[in-house]
Amino acid sequence: MNNLKIDHIEKNPFSRPAEKLQSVKAIIVHYTACPKASAKNIRDYFDNLKKQSKPDTARSASAHYAVDDDNIIEIIPPDEVAYHVGAKQIQYTELSRSLGNRSPNNYTIGIEMCHDDESGKISVKTLANTIVLIQELNQKFGLTSENIFRHFDITGKNCPKWFVENANDWNEFKGMI
Repeated sequence: MNNLKIDHIEKNPFSRPAEKLQSVKAIIVHYTACPKASAKNIRDYFDNLKKQSKPDTARSASAHYAVDDDNIIEIIPPDEVAYHVGAKQIQYTELSRSLGNRSPNNYTIGIEMCHDDESGKISVKTLANTIVLIQELNQKFGLTSENIFRHFDITGKNCPKWFVENANDWNEFKGMI
């Protein structure tokens, strides 16, 4: 991947706990819900979460990768936990519970895809970059397209919005992997 950039965020309790994944059982695809944000913007947002000073009201969030038309940024090493599919226990789906008895963050890699507008539709270039990334991760971790899920499939959240609202496009995307 010529456009892969390693730009890890600092270790901190809100976005990079520096805990090792128990295993990699799936890849979870997200969208940023922030139109026009670049992969670098998303990386910097996750890094800036370290500046929070009130743990009781702090937000925890991160992903292993952010992808846009031009870049794939590795934000957190793929053998570490990222906070990309957290939910209250009751919100986890059966699929999520089938991955393990702890949070799916302990068994999954998260990919944030950038998009241009409120529809959440992902550009052809960003999709192509995401497919290449997933193919490489599948090879590295012995996964297949059957191990690729939407955030929606794990928690019921409308993410990635376009693929939740357009199931045929999701199936076509998975078929390209």
